Formats: sequence, structure tokens, C-alpha cells
Amino acid sequence: MELIGIQVAKRAVFQLRNIVVELIGASFEPLKELLDAMYALGYEIDVQLITCDYEETVRRNANRGRDCISAHYAERFQRAWLVEAAKEALALIEGM
Repeated sequence: MELIGIQVAKRAVFQLRNIVVELIGASFEPLKELLDAMYALGYEIDVQLITCDYEETVRRNANRGRDCISAHYAERFQRAWLVEAAKEALALIEGM
């Protein structure tokens, strides 16, 4: 998962592709690190806030299939891959 995740993130960032990520955003600092890294590369960021009540979240989680992983678990991986890829791309740009 790590090997594939970082490679996909690097390809997307190095090619300046559009990137869509589902994040919980419960902690500000890790989210800010991602936003800063992407802004440094010139990405425009469009945040879409989606909310629902607690009972609905419990129902959705109970009905989640085995192959449907919550962003609660996946966020830290996706965020880390994108930050690493952005930092590497920025280092290449600055080294030119």
C-alpha cells in the first residue's frame, strides 16, 4: 500500500494533475501542512464541506462494505503521501 500510494501521489503531483482527497480534517496542523505543500506548488484548493448528523454517520458506517474504507482511517496515509510528493516536487523545482 505504501509503495503504490506514494508512487500514485508523486505521479499526480509531478504532472500537476487535479487531485481529489476525502479528509476528515479533525486536526488543524496536519491539514495545514498539506495545504501549504500544495499551495507552494501552485495548486488551487477548493474545499467542499459535507456534514450530516451523528445518527446518519453511525448508520453509514454500519452499512459500509469490506472494500469501502472510511476516510477516518485512510486520511493520514493520503495526506502523508501528498505532502511527501509535494515536497519532493518543490525540491526539484527549486533545484533547477
